[in-house]
Amino acid sequence: MDQSDQAAQDTKHVARFTQLSVYNGIRKEAVPRLQSQPNTEGGHVDLARGLIYGRSAFTRESSKSQPPVRIPRQRLGHLHLWRGLSRQYVVENFDGMPLGDIKTAWREIHERAGVDYAKPHTTRHTAITWAMNNRADPVAAGSLFRVSLQMLSRAYLHHHPDHRRSAVEAMERKSFPGPKPEPKKERSQRSPANPLI
Repeated sequence: MDQSDQAAQDTKHVARFTQLSVYNGIRKEAVPRLQSQPNTEGGHVDLARGLIYGRSAFTRESSKSQPPVRIPRQRLGHLHLWRGLSRQYVVENFDGMPLGDIKTAWREIHERAGVDYAKPHTTRHTAITWAMNNRADPVAAGSLFRVSLQMLSRAYLHHHPDHRRSAVEAMERKSFPGPKPEPKKERSQRSPANPLI
């Protein structure tokens, strides 16, 4: 195995982390606990239903709701493949152990690629930004990425091609609603016509 193949083998867990984060917007902290079956540690992937459950099957409901989210069809194929290659966790280290801190491998990949360093959490921002770019409904996007509509409006909505579209269209209309003009008073036939009126 040459150096490039070894490097790919050693960083495949980073590739999986990136795909889950970019295409599903999963938080960095939730990825290491994500497993193939319901468990007591964290969320799990239900390939039959095409859903990712973000919390443990034995965790009580809380004010911070984590409803299941649908997996994009392009990612389902990857997840099916990963299940055959992993032991228990969806993303495992190069030695088959649960994913720990990816900071070192994450930084190494940036150095190899010759790109500026970006924190792992940036992948979640990328996910939401792409959704807005592709005209996702803000309410549906907020539910998918588990972010409030207020935060979505403040930080991401300006990436939506239709942002403020209704306001612009309103301004483009020829007529605007408003008070009706008062009817003109009829001039008396006895008074001379004013040419300036």
